Amino acid sequence: MRGVWRNGRLALGAAAVLISASGCATVISSESAVARREAAVERTALVEAAAAVGRVKWPKPERASLVEILSVGVVSSDRMTQSQAVEIYLSSLANNTDARLAQVISDAQAHLEAARGLAFAAAAAADSIRPTVSDVSVVEAAIGELREARDIYVAALKMLSSENDAVDAETVHTVKGAFNAAIAEVGVAADRLAEAVAQDRTSTYAGHDLRPDGFGGSF
Repeated sequence: MRGVWRNGRLALGAAAVLISASGCATVISSESAVARREAAVERTALVEAAAAVGRVKWPKPERASLVEILSVGVVSSDRMTQSQAVEIYLSSLANNTDARLAQVISDAQAHLEAARGLAFAAAAAADSIRPTVSDVSVVEAAIGELREARDIYVAALKMLSSENDAVDAETVHTVKGAFNAAIAEVGVAADRLAEAVAQDRTSTYAGHDLRPDGFGGSF
């Protein structure tokens, strides 16, 4: 009877180990699911922040092709230039120069706010569980959008300055400086994101089990 009890106790111990292992696996699986959801939320926020930076009130200027650059005097009439984009943007605003100036400043401030949101989202993504190379690409593309927006706003202000003395060089300088600072801030966040991706790859490689399948010993 004692032996049966002892065997029964042993059987109970084995069952307890199995239950404990099963419970541990459930916790790990649950934690992984939560981490994936959090990463998905952060990635969505990053993409939306980048999209906000890319929303503009003018048609996208097109860069000259390599053939146009190398061929002097050969310029495609179908290509949207920056000056054309600026003219279309300003023509969509009020007729009064003062009102247009106020609108340009307001649009520039909204764009700068979007840039700050992007910098925040990029920093959050850098601290997430598994940032990716595509996350870095999203931010880098948005930086290009910010540079283009800066140039459009500056060109628009200079065009307005020819119509109104109220648009002075200081106003243009202030707007340009604010965009340069915002671009630098997003650039720092992009660098952090790239470093996080590189660190994640290094950690994954370092933690990879290089032993052959079925190898039970140590090197």
